[in-house]
Amino acid sequence: MSALADFLLARIAEDEAIAVQLAELWAKVTDADRATLDPGVREGIDSVFAVADGAPADGVPDRLLAECDAKRRIVAGYRGWEERLSATPGSDPLRRELHAAWAATGDVLRLLALPYAAHSQYREEWRP
Repeated sequence: MSALADFLLARIAEDEAIAVQLAELWAKVTDADRATLDPGVREGIDSVFAVADGAPADGVPDRLLAECDAKRRIVAGYRGWEERLSATPGSDPLRRELHAAWAATGDVLRLLALPYAAHSQYREEWRP
């Protein structure tokens, strides 16, 4: 599962870089240029940058960056459970609970990886 965690961290970094680049690109489009776009295109682009807290579309989309941060925290949580599990002796009664938490978080990682299933580095054994 370490490979899955590494895979996810790489995809998260890519997503974050794309969010920043899209925001920079959109900031360069003038209001006049935006007005010439088909309404459906304008709505689609605006929806990419729309955030629940109403942040403007001309900055880095806060929601997209928050999503990247949340995913990183989930991966870090998985690794934390994994470290605690490996440091706990097999005879320790806590080991069973640690294993359950580690396995459940691993299931979450598999779900987080699903949107990247078409990626060349995605492995079918990660599919939930």
